[in-house]
Amino acid sequence: MNEENRFALVPRIPGAIEKAEPGAKRLLSGMVFDTLALAKKEPPRKSRPLRIVIVNDEEGPLRSFEIVIRRWFKDVTMLFFDNGAAALEELLQTNPDLLITDDTMPVMGGDKLCQHLFDRQVTYPIIVHSSWEPTEQWVRGFANRGLNVTFLPVPFDVESILKAVETALKIPRDIAASRPVSILFSAEHIIPNLKAHERFVVIREMVTHLINIGQIRAQDEEVVVNALITREKKMSTGFGFGCASPRARVDCVKDIVFAIGISASGVEFHALDDQPVNIFAMLIAPANSQSHEVELLRFGAEIAKTLHKTTVREQLLRSKSAEEMWSILKPVYDDALQAKP
Repeated sequence: MNEENRFALVPRIPGAIEKAEPGAKRLLSGMVFDTLALAKKEPPRKSRPLRIVIVNDEEGPLRSFEIVIRRWFKDVTMLFFDNGAAALEELLQTNPDLLITDDTMPVMGGDKLCQHLFDRQVTYPIIVHSSWEPTEQWVRGFANRGLNVTFLPVPFDVESILKAVETALKIPRDIAASRPVSILFSAEHIIPNLKAHERFVVIREMVTHLINIGQIRAQDEEVVVNALITREKKMSTGFGFGCASPRARVDCVKDIVFAIGISASGVEFHALDDQPVNIFAMLIAPANSQSHEVELLRFGAEIAKTLHKTTVREQLLRSKSAEEMWSILKPVYDDALQAKP
């Protein structure tokens, strides 16, 4: 911190992550993300990027953490591992500024990883995320014994991820208040083969998928579905070219929720050009939230502009999996997040 008790930004150091340790699983290899470095401005100490290790064997949670952290911080090195054993090899060689780990993994879950770190008496903060109630109990047990560990319940949203990270890194409230809004989107949010053949059944199928991946609470299903259908009855969101963008604003979501659904056979959706719809881009936003407006409009416009391109639509319809479709949409998503309002 400087004399005014404010955190200072440190310069980028692209070469900081060129040396990859064995076992590291990087979602975006060789990149230094835009992240706020919590390095003190105290010469002659050499500044370095914030170093965060994330352990999870599922792409969705890994991508969620990567998106949120990248959107908020500057100059961070992020290492991704799909099991605790591989992560431990890294952690035995160097201490990170923060470790985020899942509890249940096929090779060394979070409890065993924390036990190893407890035995080494590490002091850096650890966040353990899980949907399993007993996990919170053993996390509390380690915390009571002196390990710097906290619990993050699943499903999580942007707000809960940010709060957990900010608390772990002890970020002052005045800085935390200026963090940006984020829209989570990954291959997990794509439904490559919609089964429904009717207009409103498609909407319910997509909402059910968002519930299954933890983006919407099960108890809010009817509220969200009814809001989407009510909006659709006012005027169809089928804007032509075989595309539609069902959308709604509800009080029960904290973040902008996005999903893509593909129907190979097409669905009658009362589109402007009276043609069946094959590609559905669903946006669900918090009601009466001014902080989301700029990002919502920018992201929605970017997606609409992309789907107007014949080549993109053809590529999506030819793709066989969510991962293939994600490879097409990811550059659009990244550009939308990085664009200035």
